[in-house]
Amino acid sequence: MSTQSSGLPAPALKEVENGVLYLEKLTGDAHAIVPRYSSPGGGDFITLKVDSATGNIWSKAHQVQPGDPDQPYEFSIPKATFEKVLASGANAQLHYVLQRFREDRIQQSQVLSVLVKK
Repeated sequence: MSTQSSGLPAPALKEVENGVLYLEKLTGDAHAIVPRYSSPGGGDFITLKVDSATGNIWSKAHQVQPGDPDQPYEFSIPKATFEKVLASGANAQLHYVLQRFREDRIQQSQVLSVLVKK
């Protein structure tokens, strides 16, 4: 299976303000939005990944179902993902990978980089 960069846009993070995620304002999970991609099919997998500069890694997969609503996919990211071993001014990078059902390749999105502050 091969991984390739593609024209997939970066995910968005709802709680980000001007490129910064303020943990003190985050009352629960953070919410990443993966844009709807062209021709989604049942059995496709979308895996959202978060990597922080301090070594925290988090990921969650969603399997697309036939008849899913025609809207972006939302992932809840635990606040602890950003809090754990937080260094002042640490960055977190978010991206997702798309594996289409019955295709032997994985497409990787562009990266969203955010500054994480207390």
